[in-house]
Amino acid sequence: MRQKFISFFAYKFIWLSGVWGSTVGMAHATPVFAILYALYVTRQQSKKAVFVIYLICMSLVGIGLESLGLNNTAYAFAPPRPLIPYWLMAIWVAFPCVCATALKRPLQSPFLAICIGTIGGPLAYQGAASIGAIELINGLHGLGVLMLMWGALLFMMHRWLRII
Repeated sequence: MRQKFISFFAYKFIWLSGVWGSTVGMAHATPVFAILYALYVTRQQSKKAVFVIYLICMSLVGIGLESLGLNNTAYAFAPPRPLIPYWLMAIWVAFPCVCATALKRPLQSPFLAICIGTIGGPLAYQGAASIGAIELINGLHGLGVLMLMWGALLFMMHRWLRII
């Protein structure tokens, strides 16, 4: 139980260091924190090779979805850019780790995984927008895109976590 709390709060620290750090010019440490966190979580896994494959695949899927699908569809950065910033890429390295540790039990249910993604994903973007790291765009259409993407993404996590 203690490891789940550590994992959850470590992920939240990484998210905050990237999102808030980007608004004050201090996000440069986020990739270091994400790598250390990924190493910490990898050491806990019994199937380390499978976990590393999962981590790489889900990180790349998340970075790809953010860069190609969500950036300039559901949210925008100022100034506009074709790829997401490095600090958001680092958060995508940390996110599969929190799913494999603190969220592993809730994500065992496909329905719950989709619900968590559909609700929790857009809330994270709202938090980033309220801090000033991103600007939400396209109103309900943008929100719908976020909900669909995060519901599908957490369903994918649910499938992966069955074999880890």
